[in-house]
Amino acid sequence: MVSLDAFAAAIGATVAEPAIVPTTASANETAAAPASALAHASQIVISAITASSNDVTEGAVFVAIPGLQVHGASYAGQAIERGAVAIITDAEGAGLIAEVGVPVLVVDRVDARLGDIAAMFFDQPAHGLRSFGVTGTNGKTTTTYMLEQVLTAAGHLTALIGGVELRVGGVHTPTSITTPLPIDIQRMLRAHVDAGGSDAVMEVTSHALMQHRTDPIRFAVAGFTQLSIDHLDYHASIDEYFEAKAELFRPERCDAAVIVTDDEWGKKLYEIATGRMARVFALGVEDELPAGAAGWRVREVAADGSFELQSTEGWAASFTCGLAGVYNIANAALAITMAITGGVELAAIPRSIHPEVPGRMQVISETEPRVIVDFAHNADSLAKALIAVRPATKGRLIVVTGTAGDRDATKRFAMGEACAVNADVVVITDDDPHTEDPQQIRDALIAGTVGHDAEVIEIADRSEAIYEAVRIANDTDTVVIAGRGHWTVQFVGHDLVELDDREVAREALVARSGQ
Repeated sequence: MVSLDAFAAAIGATVAEPAIVPTTASANETAAAPASALAHASQIVISAITASSNDVTEGAVFVAIPGLQVHGASYAGQAIERGAVAIITDAEGAGLIAEVGVPVLVVDRVDARLGDIAAMFFDQPAHGLRSFGVTGTNGKTTTTYMLEQVLTAAGHLTALIGGVELRVGGVHTPTSITTPLPIDIQRMLRAHVDAGGSDAVMEVTSHALMQHRTDPIRFAVAGFTQLSIDHLDYHASIDEYFEAKAELFRPERCDAAVIVTDDEWGKKLYEIATGRMARVFALGVEDELPAGAAGWRVREVAADGSFELQSTEGWAASFTCGLAGVYNIANAALAITMAITGGVELAAIPRSIHPEVPGRMQVISETEPRVIVDFAHNADSLAKALIAVRPATKGRLIVVTGTAGDRDATKRFAMGEACAVNADVVVITDDDPHTEDPQQIRDALIAGTVGHDAEVIEIADRSEAIYEAVRIANDTDTVVIAGRGHWTVQFVGHDLVELDDREVAREALVARSGQ
């Protein structure tokens, strides 16, 4: 808890007039406005902070930020009815608020400042943690799980904040937002520090960077996996998407960086980052390092997932990755090298990296047939997942896939093509259609399969598609169910429908065994 006057001074807020200021912490007891709108602010104690009027509790401060459709200040009355003792907003928001009986504090660019405001309320919890941030199109989740495993094995109580679950202070909670909102991030970091936590690992999306969600955090190490076409419904172009990712690699946002330089975007980012920062390291898995770069190379990759990590400083060490595919070896190598860059001794790092990542190359059945659920949801990740499982597949490779509606439509043709090139049977189905016509989405995927040898089956209902893929599979086949991974609900129109690909796959296997 903090007094309103101290908090207002900390965030550099001015006061909107007129204000009728409560003389106690209750928003329901008001008095005539004094000469200064904050004359009684030292008597007002803030007990919570939120940017959602629905989450306001007695004694909270409500931060009213501009939205896509309406300004949050429109909900100030609702927030006060729920017990808000003050409003923080921008000049536009203050102009929308009538005499409300509580102080209205004004800050410039309140939406961009939300993280800073939350960090101050929670007493800068990130200052007490060694934080690691991972960005890139694919591989963020797996890399953060691997890094959390490495740090935990080295004896550090580590928070994991990502798109599958939150692990904070030893408590695991499912989530649906890859990078949480700023107030939630700061609340979690405070809880982790209070629980004795020393480290935090976080997925950092391009959306989060553009929306300033992680601004108050200066990461000890930032890592980059790779970049491929995705999210062009949000970003105007692949170049804009890249520039958003590159924002993480600035000295005000991280102390050091490890960048996988296998693709053109990694090489470009390495060049940009070295112009901004002193400690930038390259990681080469399938390509050589940039000329003169310090960092690591991956060598001696074997079918069992073992590999050797070679440092440009002259040392080498052997590791094993428990997840299939060279791309997962890249994720493991990135996790290891980020830990080393952050100060973890090589001797403290486990030689076997094998986290259980929900919905990421998750094996539902080992044999007869082999069934795997994966989150692959763009052309690059689909191709890599299918290539990864092909060597262990004696029979046919069957893939079940769809893609989300009301999202980036430019990637759909390439997704269909990636499936048809790398699988023997492609089952096209619905993913999360949202409000878009599902047939239109499926048609775009099917268009990408034309001209290739793969058999294509279209089944709209996703559960039925999974059942059919398992039913037609021979004992030596592999079925990959791609696109939704750990998700347990499907977005159909404006409704949420319970659907977990893993559970449906298990049910389909039981039904198959009874054939």
